[in-house]
Amino acid sequence: ACTSAASIELAAGRGLPMLLGLHVDDHEKARMVAHYADTARAGGRDPDGVDHVAAMVAQVAGDHDEARLAIRAPMTRWLAEGLAAHRPLVGHPRPSRDPATYVDQLLDTHAVGSPAQCVDRLRAHAERTGIRRVLLLVEGTGDRDRTLENIARLGCDVLPHLRGVLDFAT
Repeated sequence: ACTSAASIELAAGRGLPMLLGLHVDDHEKARMVAHYADTARAGGRDPDGVDHVAAMVAQVAGDHDEARLAIRAPMTRWLAEGLAAHRPLVGHPRPSRDPATYVDQLLDTHAVGSPAQCVDRLRAHAERTGIRRVLLLVEGTGDRDRTLENIARLGCDVLPHLRGVLDFAT
């Protein structure tokens, strides 16, 4: 997982792919990919064959409001618990992130909405960042049955429209 210039440079120097987190928007991801490429080339490595990965929230529903309603409260609750339990490394400040504001940011910038909205969002992400592999957080509702329904809708209604855009290779 790369979260700083130092971690990007470490990955680039070793030819390792980056994992970019949920909190990083497309503009920042594109900047990080470019920094990686510059660093790799400066070190004599070819960055073009490295498949970076981005983590994204994905929730399919009838529309954006319905998807947002399904996951906003549960995600806010478990992110609040996770952020409260976070312990920074010695000498690093504790992050001060409001869970509700963070969830709103995720819901506004990730694949959350109707199938068409999710397709558009994932396509735009790939085009803006050059990242073709994504890890989708699909369990935002916190409910097993709703998670399985979300996975099924992604598999039937979203991902087939992204062949050639996202890399489905294993």
